[in-house]
Amino acid sequence: MLPKTLLLFALPVLRSLAEPISVQDPAEANSELICHPGFECYPKVFMPTTEFQTVHDDQELPKGLHYRLNMETGLKEAKIWDRSVEEEENAVVVVDPDSSATVSSDSSGDAAGISVHGTNEGDQTTLDAGAIKPPRDALPGDTKAFFEYTAVISEGSKASDSQLIAALSGLEDMAHEIYWGSQIAGSHFRRLLDLATKHDDSAVRASAALVLGSACSNNPKAISKGREDVGDEKIVGGLMDALEQEKDAKTTQRQVFALSQMVKNESLQKILQQIQGLSRLVSVLESSEDPATKGKVAVLIEDAFLQNYVADKVNEEVQGRLCEVLQDELVRPESSKDVTEKVFSTFVNLTGNDSQCEANMASLGWMNMIARTANGRTVEQIEDDGESLLALVMMHRNRFLRDLDDL
Repeated sequence: MLPKTLLLFALPVLRSLAEPISVQDPAEANSELICHPGFECYPKVFMPTTEFQTVHDDQELPKGLHYRLNMETGLKEAKIWDRSVEEEENAVVVVDPDSSATVSSDSSGDAAGISVHGTNEGDQTTLDAGAIKPPRDALPGDTKAFFEYTAVISEGSKASDSQLIAALSGLEDMAHEIYWGSQIAGSHFRRLLDLATKHDDSAVRASAALVLGSACSNNPKAISKGREDVGDEKIVGGLMDALEQEKDAKTTQRQVFALSQMVKNESLQKILQQIQGLSRLVSVLESSEDPATKGKVAVLIEDAFLQNYVADKVNEEVQGRLCEVLQDELVRPESSKDVTEKVFSTFVNLTGNDSQCEANMASLGWMNMIARTANGRTVEQIEDDGESLLALVMMHRNRFLRDLDDL
């Protein structure tokens, strides 16, 4: 594990290692300044030296820089990259064979940090396999804010529930960026999972689950970091246990969101299947009175169990329960079109591939009622009109056509 002092992560900004840059004379540097209210002004063009200096997110950066993140200040720093200095420091350099990127670390094993060097191909930066570039549109102070937020939610913090919620809200705004999502999951996955599943306050549980799901959304690296930190069974089992016990609808929805992002990972999806996840999620559907929650659970069931559905591998009794609860929701008058569309999509997937689930009279009548609003339009025309639920019914209508015509 890296110590808290310095985490080095030199970004790949070299066009060629043979193109060193020289120290700029401040008198020759671009005199244009960038100023933000409440902050000191600084040059638009970063002027590197052989010593590390703070780098601001909106500065223009020359090639050939060696970056690091100072964990004590939370600020990014840079200097001219000097190969000879690194070699004198007994650094171990690993060259990525697929690019000219190199990764170096202290040879002692207890590295003070990790450095990465690479190339620019036009505007496209080539990163090493493990590196994620900070967002280009990062605002000044993002790094500082990140450390402030994570300090509030950390184990041992005496923050109030309202302070936790405020910090989690700040992290959620950042978590959508792949870079920040990976940073959040890398050091705080276990803590967020605990907050999302065990905290006394439902608003804190909901906020933490949202951060956890957002950090891992379309972010395999963040999920991998969480699996390394917590373990597959504790991630999936912890969220599933919390779902079964949760009474607050909003919190349930966000826990479902977090779990749905996790099980996009094949190994975590298998864990969900092994712990009787389908039967347990059907129980959540059966017990919930909230239509929005049912819609989200239905989507999770479809994604995790029905996309690659094999009927003989699912307990027949569980199929029957799911078949019934989905059809009950279809004819529920208070459900929105969005929720009904999610439920119907799951129902369509359940009834395929030789499933024992068959449409009952109530759902057949509902489909017939929906289909009549097509008024002779094709599916393409219906989609162009923005009626996605009707389009979905019409696309799958032939499966139930014989029964519909009998009504």
